[in-house]
Amino acid sequence: MDDLGKSFGWQYWQKTAYSSTGLGSLPEISIARGERFKTYPEAERINLPDPAIADVRHDLWQTIKARRSHRRFSGEETLELSVLSKLLWAAQGVTRSRIDIPLRTAPSAGALYPIETYALSSRVNGLLPAIYHFNVQDFCLEKAGDFPSNSDLSAIAMGQRFCSRAPVSIVFTAIFRRNMQKYGHRGLRYILLDAGHICQNLLLAATGLGLKSCPVAAFFDDPLNELLGIDGQEESSLYLTAIG
Repeated sequence: MDDLGKSFGWQYWQKTAYSSTGLGSLPEISIARGERFKTYPEAERINLPDPAIADVRHDLWQTIKARRSHRRFSGEETLELSVLSKLLWAAQGVTRSRIDIPLRTAPSAGALYPIETYALSSRVNGLLPAIYHFNVQDFCLEKAGDFPSNSDLSAIAMGQRFCSRAPVSIVFTAIFRRNMQKYGHRGLRYILLDAGHICQNLLLAATGLGLKSCPVAAFFDDPLNELLGIDGQEESSLYLTAIG
């Protein structure tokens, strides 16, 4: 075998494979349960308008066919808050409740929902430029920080300037213990799958609304975590999508 076998990711995959005798060769671990929802109780709140999804009519199959990654944004276009509301609902909106678990638009292993959503908004009508946390339960935005300069955001995205030219970028993060308290070592697999489900919902919603979007995994982790005000240990950035 070449250096594939030396890859930490490959080794993790092999060691977290299920077999008839259990989970690989890794020992069982005990992880405390975390909070099911993250909120910023002292933050300024902006209520999101009703996403009014009943009024949206787009053919699913044509939307799937039309989805492409676009990296050209004018740096001048704006989005309406009502459009951002639809995008966030598509990504993580609550569709119904089961006992005390609000079920969402995207599937999640064990309905544990370890993914958090942040909007880096520079040109959304009705929003001051800032970093906002999406409060799923109350369907609102919570101001979590100041919007960075375009040069800083481009630098965080490894020189991908389109990330700073889009009117909004959505960042998905993971709160690891929410999932791993149940699934242990294997839980990281499910967290990454969750992020993929959610981001695809977002991309298809953007396409259906006639918008351009591009998902990005190439960024400097620590600076993006610092920008969001998260520690990179309990919660860390996973995925970024520029939309305009």
